[in-house]
Amino acid sequence: MFLILHLINFIIVRMFSKKLVVSIPCLSLFACMAFLFTSCLNDDQESLSGDAAIYKFYFIDNDSIEGLSDYKFTIDQVNNRIFNQDSLPYHSDVTHLVPSISFFATPKGWLFNDSLTWNTKDSLDFSSPMTLTIFSSDGSSSKKYTITVNVHQVDPDSIAWTKTVPSYSPAIGISGAGAYTQNTKTINWNGNLWMYSYSSSTTPQLYVSGDKGNTWTQNALSGLALGTQFGGLSVAGNKLYVYNTLNKSLHVSGDGSNWSNVDMTAVKDSFCYLVGAVDGKVCGIAEDAAGYLRFFTTPDFVTIEYSKSVVPLGFPVRGQATANYTTSTGVSVLTTGLGYGISYPSYDGKFIFNSTSTDNVYTTMFWSTQDGLNWANLTSNKATEILTVDEWNALIAKEVPYGRRTGASLYQYDKVLYLAGGIKSQSATSDGTVWYSRDGGSNWIEAETKKIFPPNYDPRMNASFIVDENNVISVYGGSKDYATPLTDIWRGRMNKYGFSL
Repeated sequence: MFLILHLINFIIVRMFSKKLVVSIPCLSLFACMAFLFTSCLNDDQESLSGDAAIYKFYFIDNDSIEGLSDYKFTIDQVNNRIFNQDSLPYHSDVTHLVPSISFFATPKGWLFNDSLTWNTKDSLDFSSPMTLTIFSSDGSSSKKYTITVNVHQVDPDSIAWTKTVPSYSPAIGISGAGAYTQNTKTINWNGNLWMYSYSSSTTPQLYVSGDKGNTWTQNALSGLALGTQFGGLSVAGNKLYVYNTLNKSLHVSGDGSNWSNVDMTAVKDSFCYLVGAVDGKVCGIAEDAAGYLRFFTTPDFVTIEYSKSVVPLGFPVRGQATANYTTSTGVSVLTTGLGYGISYPSYDGKFIFNSTSTDNVYTTMFWSTQDGLNWANLTSNKATEILTVDEWNALIAKEVPYGRRTGASLYQYDKVLYLAGGIKSQSATSDGTVWYSRDGGSNWIEAETKKIFPPNYDPRMNASFIVDENNVISVYGGSKDYATPLTDIWRGRMNKYGFSL
């Protein structure tokens, strides 16, 4: 029919292009023909169809399920199934859903579960699979679909934990009468796990694992002595750095096993503390010529850059919780807090900065930096340089949800900062409370049950938390208190990243 209409149009165009004289009766004849064919076409369009298929299905938005209409439903025309591959959120209420259905041809009618009529506005219960039978408009056929609305059966934000015990545990080598292991650190570096530790009765030791902590091999370790603060072990570029508090020396290694003293000529032997590393540079604290303590950064201990402001009272330098991570915008960040902070002698309510500095202030503050020189106090929005001693004492004593503690662990997971473990006093044992912060460490909330450790997890201090490329959190080392090393390894992953480890 379409071809006939096209032919009539072609004849008329040709006649006018040839400048032929067309009589009125002739034009009338063409008009009648066009009308007749158009009428036939309209009759076809309005004719009944034997098609009973659906080509689009989704649910209308409601107040209980966010973004409900955005969930895509697959229509399997071969097996007559309609389902959502991306499950609705955990605990979604699917008992009152209003579907929106599009057909290839207007159907004569439809039934849900073979008996339930539907007026297209009523909500339906999809808590179990439903059938939808479509009847073609000409009554010659029908098509029955099974509709399944998939809902997550486990909370995607819950963390599932599993416990393993490695075939060889480094704790065997450092345990003993009177031993304590508050000084341990495990890092993921150069494709292996490196566990550094020493107790009160042994020299520093190194264990290496190439299979994600299942087996460990003890490696020779040279150049380090008692007093080495493995808790502050830092990776800057392709080198490792660690500080020794007994001999006030900084050590460097390019292979993890052999260590040497860092030449301090560039800082005029004024090095005081290793803070960490950020953006490929070592970040530390040194004393300037006037006796002020300042932050410094260096890529090689040849080129040194100092901060303009002094190191504030209470800045953590021992037993602190420290984390390196990258923000969602790709910025490298170093965050540290808790433990013991720097204290200064005072006179007349003002700080006196001189060579006499100690690290015996039990601090509750968190700090953050992107360059190692300029630090933001996350616990207070006051300018650190202008606080009086009384103001500092009030800030340090400020009530915080996590309380005063040392040996806690700080790590980023799922774009959120987590704080776990630690110990509140030398006579106490570690607690298993977990806190999290969504704003980089300014505000902390105690984690709900789904994000904490299981009942058979032993809370620990000085543990290393490592998050790998598969979003698996691994917990290495640490001790229950100052005298009880722990030998197990825990691994956890949030359900939304995969439902098995």
